[in-house]
Amino acid sequence: SGVEVSRGSAPPLAATVSGPFLLALTTRAVEVHDVRRGELLQTIQMLGAVAITATVTDRSLGQHVLCATASTVVRLGMESIGEQVNSLVLSGSYEEALGLCAAVTDKNHIQNLDVPLIHERYADELFARGDYAEAMQQYLFGRTPELKVIKKVPELVPPRAAEA
Repeated sequence: SGVEVSRGSAPPLAATVSGPFLLALTTRAVEVHDVRRGELLQTIQMLGAVAITATVTDRSLGQHVLCATASTVVRLGMESIGEQVNSLVLSGSYEEALGLCAAVTDKNHIQNLDVPLIHERYADELFARGDYAEAMQQYLFGRTPELKVIKKVPELVPPRAAEA
C-alpha cells in the first residue's frame, strides 16, 4: 500500500527517498516529507531545480541527496536539530526555531539549546516592531526577569531600579 503525502505547494516534478524522508522536487523548492506520516516537514527554496536523486557515496559520508539546476549541483545533507535551530536563530527566524523546538518529540535533541533565550530574543524583536502583546507572551515563555522587561519602557522604571 502507498503512503499518502500531504499536499505541497505544487505538483512534484520528481521525488526520491532518503532514510525516513521523501524529498519532492517542485519548480521552486525541495519539499521534505516524513515517509511514515506523509506530512510536510520542511521546504528548501531551490529555484530552477530540474533533477533530484539520493545516493550513497561511502560509509564515512553516508547518504546524500543531490539536486541539480541548469548550471549547478547542490548536495543536501541532514543537520542535527540543534544545528537547524541555531541556524534559524542566527538568521532571525525565531518563530520557526521555536516551532521546530516544539515539534521535537525527543527532547534530548534540544537539551543543549537555551530555548528560553530564543523566546526572549523573539520577544525583543516583537517589542521593537510594536507587537507588545505577543512580545509579553514570549517574555513569559522565556522566563525573562520582570525588571528586564520593565526597563524596555524607561518611563515605568523608578530611578533606583534603573541603576540595578
